[in-house]
Amino acid sequence: MDKRPCRLVRVVLRVAAASEPVVGDQEMDLLGNIDRLIAVAGVVVNAGGFLFLGAQFIAYRRQQKFDALTQIHTEVGSGNFREALRCLLNSSPESLLEPEDVVVQQHIAIATGLYDLLGLRVRHGVLPTDALLESEWKILLPLWDQLRPYVEAERLRRNIPQYKEHFEWLVHQAEKYARGRGYQHPAIATSPRPVGRAPNTAPPATADVDASGHG
Repeated sequence: MDKRPCRLVRVVLRVAAASEPVVGDQEMDLLGNIDRLIAVAGVVVNAGGFLFLGAQFIAYRRQQKFDALTQIHTEVGSGNFREALRCLLNSSPESLLEPEDVVVQQHIAIATGLYDLLGLRVRHGVLPTDALLESEWKILLPLWDQLRPYVEAERLRRNIPQYKEHFEWLVHQAEKYARGRGYQHPAIATSPRPVGRAPNTAPPATADVDASGHG
């Protein structure tokens, strides 16, 4: 912070004080008051600087999150991802448990991989939770019902309990988001959930759901 204005004020006030017909203790009191006034002015200037830096930081964080969301919508709106969703949402959970079709395997990898990555980003604060769930919750809930048997089987087969854990975590956040807005989805209500987790529902997703808006 540039202290030259404060120094200039000090000099001017001291010159003005020197021209006053005061002596002894009165002069010392006057100079002391001047010093206190300058100190207060310096605090005000510094506070203004901190407020400016704070505003700049907030603007930077908003832009950063906006850029991240733009990237997400680009990814979920891609042709490959939309095709993967159509395939998975039109399949039965049993048919996805051990798919032999290479194309179906690729669709599973695309969908679970992207949502697992998005869940990780949200958990680390890189992406805003509500902004992401606002566009994705209607897909996350029915998609998890389709892929949950596959994910659980893969955890056992690979002996990795944390396999796609960020995907599942994001689904649970979507459940809370939907429940808080009073939505219901019959498929969610009948699927097994962890103890203590209330069933929550959302409008059923179909093959022609727009992957970018999901509504």
